[in-house]
Amino acid sequence: IEGKFDSPLINFTFDAKDLTLNENMLGNIKGYVKYAEKKMLTNFVFLDTLFNEQKPLFDFDGMFAIDLSFASVKERFLRNEPFYMKFIANNFNLSQLGRIIPGIVDQRGILKADVLIDGTFADPDFSGYLNLKDAYFTSTFNNLKYKCGAKLTFQKSGFIFDSLVVANAGGTNFPGEINGLGSIVFDGFNMKDVNLRFFGDIAIMSPQTQAVSPFFFGDLQIQTDGDWLLTKKGEKFFFKGNMLMNKTDLTYTTGRDEAMNTNNNLNIVFIVDSSKIDKELIRFQNILAKEKALQQTASNSEKNIDFDYEIGLTSGKDANLTFILGQVLNQKLIVEMRGGMKFENISNNYRAQGSFELLPGSRLEFFK
Repeated sequence: IEGKFDSPLINFTFDAKDLTLNENMLGNIKGYVKYAEKKMLTNFVFLDTLFNEQKPLFDFDGMFAIDLSFASVKERFLRNEPFYMKFIANNFNLSQLGRIIPGIVDQRGILKADVLIDGTFADPDFSGYLNLKDAYFTSTFNNLKYKCGAKLTFQKSGFIFDSLVVANAGGTNFPGEINGLGSIVFDGFNMKDVNLRFFGDIAIMSPQTQAVSPFFFGDLQIQTDGDWLLTKKGEKFFFKGNMLMNKTDLTYTTGRDEAMNTNNNLNIVFIVDSSKIDKELIRFQNILAKEKALQQTASNSEKNIDFDYEIGLTSGKDANLTFILGQVLNQKLIVEMRGGMKFENISNNYRAQGSFELLPGSRLEFFK
């Protein structure tokens, strides 16, 4: 770095080799940054572990109108001066990223992209494409494997999701596929309009989930009942969708062996007449309490996201829940139910209504 205090000259190169993340080898990054007269030029390439410079996995090239003076300035990014940034990915395999994405492991897939953003910071212009194919990942939340793909077209002030798909890729007897379409429009670099819709069905739990959730597992496939819609107008996001629990066969257990701490005599004392409890009122009050706690947490953050939603939840034809009540009882409660709930948050006004009805097949069974 040389030059004057209010007009520095910057010229440096970098060459990072054998990058690793969580013991996963990522590859190598090589590039440069040059700055003079309120313009910064930069280029870097991501190379494979063989350091093949003839075929970089991706290439980023850019010119930015920016004031890097060490003195105090009113505007660092010169909003009305021209700039550009170009991103090219040539068969980049997502496995190179290691465990960089939270909640996802063992990801792979081929990314091809040629995206150009130019114009000014105040009025950028988008062009190009991004395609992801033959992609797979495993979710750490449910231990299920999924395959996915996407095709995006960038044009003028935003981009279009020509196709977006996430599907089960094993580990469940009730596989499905969720598809998405839509567009996102920017005002500068801020999202102005979002219009996305999703449809299909997909398994989000299976017996395989027990490996990561030992107390709550089983089959759960959800289905869109009509399209799910995610929109944004101005500063407000809004999600609206009805969810059908198409296949529900879940098991909940405390996982505690209480038999060692009790004698052979079991006394059951009913201290409340449960037949007179308004269960829906209690459920509603619990939901409101949780929503209030979430709202309080959000109010402590620096910036809240203005997000409204209307979500419907409906049970399918055969919704079964099995509660293992502990080894001391040697019992399990099998619940067959039907019904639905509706959850709303409109301008921070929360509401939940609905009910689930226990069917005659519900029963208490002894087991050894």
